[in-house]
Amino acid sequence: MHNEIIQKCRLSKEDILELGWTSIFNQYDELQFEDMILVTSHFFSFKEAGQLIVDYCMQTKNKHHLKDGFEFMSLYGYEAKAQQLYTEYQYDQELVSHIAVYQLAYHSRMKNTEYLETMKQAKYLYETIDNRALLLKLDLIMLYEQTINKQPIAASIYDTLISKLRELESGYLKTCLLTRLLSLYSYSLFYYEGRLEEAEANCLANCVNPLAPPIFKASARHILGLIYSLTNMEASLDSLEKASELYLEAGYSRAAQAVKRNDIPFVLNIHNQALEAHIELNLVDEDEQAHYFLLQFEYKKAKDILESRLKQHPDHFIAQLYLAYAERDSSLLNKLAVNRNAQEKRLITHFAKKLI
Repeated sequence: MHNEIIQKCRLSKEDILELGWTSIFNQYDELQFEDMILVTSHFFSFKEAGQLIVDYCMQTKNKHHLKDGFEFMSLYGYEAKAQQLYTEYQYDQELVSHIAVYQLAYHSRMKNTEYLETMKQAKYLYETIDNRALLLKLDLIMLYEQTINKQPIAASIYDTLISKLRELESGYLKTCLLTRLLSLYSYSLFYYEGRLEEAEANCLANCVNPLAPPIFKASARHILGLIYSLTNMEASLDSLEKASELYLEAGYSRAAQAVKRNDIPFVLNIHNQALEAHIELNLVDEDEQAHYFLLQFEYKKAKDILESRLKQHPDHFIAQLYLAYAERDSSLLNKLAVNRNAQEKRLITHFAKKLI
């Protein structure tokens, strides 16, 4: 797609640096905000491209592009710059609703407000706004809040949101809302409903979308790695390595580290690989250290770690799972299956089969 735009408009890296995107947009009426992202990302590094796009957002007076810019800056963490624009346009009647919604999205993501307060603010805005794209963004903010706070979500909500999405005008905002919706839907399909094929399809859709931001690509790769974890070690490790890289690119270093410390060792352990040949044992999460010792038939070492873990966190599922397996007690595994999500039940079934 970006190659066609580059050839049609005869754009080069030098053009972008010398002219700037404000001038380029003035020359080519057919160019859209998403075209700028695709072309700039082709010529420049992730960080350089982001800065050039933000520079344009800070200069442009195009209200349609500013609305897209709010989404871009929200997705890519340019909150300080976004706040400058919110202050500049706080009394602009066309943008005031957008500013309110994006400020709420920021507070939700940064956990600056409690769950009930965020939901209350979102519902208030929902009653005062008539822009369909903003209403869908509010839907997704509330869905995100429900997801991270482990609140029950009706499966039908996703069909409703997809129908709303189809009604939106094509463009960058619609594409971004789609990637966000697919990310949340994939998470629900995998963790709560156990519909692995559908989860995989939605994850792959985000992986191949050139406009999907790194955080949603990272989440997609992460889920794919876990989907494949019990059945295809190579595909699982490949997806998890890419997930870690994308989390770092998106600025989520703790998530990247968690994949390295926890998920990759889990896959290696599940397939009975020599863990220390891939990663130093002291860098591995304690649960996976215990898992490794179980595979080496060093049950006392494993139990000591797991019992210590459960003293600190009595409800920690993975520690409970590994300890039940270490006790070789299928009844404990069966009890553990009560009130668990689909992924947890999948793991319980896997370990129960190993006891047979």
